[in-house]
This record gives sequence, C-alpha cells and structure tokens, in this order.
Amino acid sequence: MFFDFSNLRAFGFGVGVLLFIGIFIELRRHRTRRVSPAPVIVFSLVLMAVALNPGFVDAPARFLGFEGIPRGRLLALLLVSALLVWPVAMRNRSKISQLHTDLLATIRQFALLNFRSTYGQSIDAGAIWVVIPVFNEVQNIPSVVRELPAVVGDAPVIVLIVDDGSSDQSSAVATQEGARVARLPLNCGGGVALHVGFELAVSFDARLVVTMDGDGQHDPHQVKDLVEPILSGEADFVIGSRILGVNNSPNRTRAVGIRVFSRLINLLTGTRITDCSSGFRAISLDVLTAVKLIEPQYHTPELIIATVKRNMNLVKVPIQIRPRLSGESKKGANLKYGFMFARSIVRAWLR
Repeated sequence: MFFDFSNLRAFGFGVGVLLFIGIFIELRRHRTRRVSPAPVIVFSLVLMAVALNPGFVDAPARFLGFEGIPRGRLLALLLVSALLVWPVAMRNRSKISQLHTDLLATIRQFALLNFRSTYGQSIDAGAIWVVIPVFNEVQNIPSVVRELPAVVGDAPVIVLIVDDGSSDQSSAVATQEGARVARLPLNCGGGVALHVGFELAVSFDARLVVTMDGDGQHDPHQVKDLVEPILSGEADFVIGSRILGVNNSPNRTRAVGIRVFSRLINLLTGTRITDCSSGFRAISLDVLTAVKLIEPQYHTPELIIATVKRNMNLVKVPIQIRPRLSGESKKGANLKYGFMFARSIVRAWLR
C-alpha cells in the first residue's frame, strides 16, 4: 500500500515535513531572510520523495556499487546527502570566518580610538615603544614596567600595555605604574594585541618597536641590546634568542619544539633562525609598514617569514629567559601549541 511505510521511511517523511514547515515559519518570523532557505527546502523535499518512493535511490546505489547489499539504498542516501551538505557547510564556515575577522577588526578599532582619545596629545614622535600584550598578569605588570629603562640612547621609551581582555585589574595596575594602556574589550589573542600595538606605534611615528612578554620572563635591562642593531643601521628586525643565551624556563618539551620549528623555518626560507618563537624582539618601522600580519595568535613565525621574504636584515642576539614571576603560561598544552605553530609556519610560507 501507498502508506505501508516502514518505521525508517515514516521517520524520514516526518523529518522532511517538519523541516519544510520549520523553514517557512523561520522565514515568516525573520522577513530580512537571516537564514538561507533553499538548501533546507531542497533537502526536505528530497527526504519526503525518497520516503514515499525509495526507488529514487536505486540509480545512486547502482552507481556506487551498493545495489543488492543490505541497506544499500540507505548507504547510498547517506553518502549522497553528505556530499550535498559539504559545500553548504564550507559556505557557512566561510561566512563564520569572515564574521570573526570583522569582529576582530571592530575590536581593534575600538581599542585604537579609545587609546588615541586618552593619550593622543601626550605622545611625541621618535620614541622607542615597548609593546607588552598581557592577559590577566596583574601580579607581574608592576615589576616588568618598573625595570624598563626610561631612555635608550637618545630616545625616550614609551611602555604600551595592550590588555587582551583581562578579567583582572591589569589595565588599572599598568596605568598606576605609568604605562600607557590600550584595552581590548574581549580576549582576542596575542597576535591581535600586537597588531594594535604596532598600529599605534606606526601612527605616532615611533622610532622602533620592542615586544616582550608581561610575565617577567624577559629581562627589561636587555632592551638596549635588542635595539642597538637597529639604531646603528645593522638590522631591520632583531630576534632575542634564548638558544644563544640562557633559557631558565622549566618547559623542556617546548624547548625541543623551538629547535625543531626553527630548523623548519630555516629549511623553508634559507635563514639561520635559532629561536623562532621568541616574543622578545626589536622591529623597525620599515618592517611594520611593509608586513601585513594576519595570524591572531601564533604570529611570530609569520613576522619572521614575512621579513625574510622582503629581503630585510634580520639579526639574532642572545637573551636570558627567567622563570615567570607568578601564574601559569597562557600558551596552552604543548601538543596543541605545536600543531597551531606549525600551521602558522606553513600558512605564512605559502602566503
């Protein structure tokens, strides 16, 4: 009989009807078409048609070699459905990615505008900017800021704390210590925080930029060692290398990863990097204006590879890595960190 459905066919037909009705209710509720109805309508109609007449699946089952095997029609239907859903999923993923990019851009602009309205009249050109991205480092900020020199050579030093959406009082403490503060309202990643710092430094005509961590692992007294090659015209980009210096960090697994990934970058670019993940660096404005950074988190290899591709001078100087003053690393598990770091290397090299 026409209505002699198996339980599976009845279930499929019911799901199709519910989807068909649901999409029209959604469209009636949101007249601005916040949803794309075509894929859902087509899927619901196909589902109902197959439930009424499973013979529609015979051709795909025959083509796929499923004819005659148990549940061959169902396997063919599932495979064809997956193939049809895949481009829709990729399209939605692309939209989500674009929305995420737009959100980060809006957050950056908010931080930039807020900073300029607060400090715009009090910053002179030609200063050395020390950009320190922080996330919940309220206990470590005072010591880091106090140890930084006020002047290097003939250039004043401006300390910029970029608060990456901290939930503690990092911004307030940094302000009390005399640092300038740019605050992101949400936690966006160290790369986004550095983008903000770089853009501010360029817009205020900084002489050069130093980046360092806010956890106390980098020795502020070594800032002058990093900036000297740029001030003397020897380099455009100076990397502080813990491999050439002293590494007192307890994470030995990450130390091995640094050596492996440094060799990978050297293989891809023909350089001789020894510390590809160092956050203690000095960067000229020529590099910052020439390089467009994209990575929101694992940005260091992107910066290195982009600099090398532009044939700019890159110099290594030894640095000392000290134990964190307090708290725990925000870099996550070693396995995830390694995977994401490797991905950023490949993407930067292919770009």
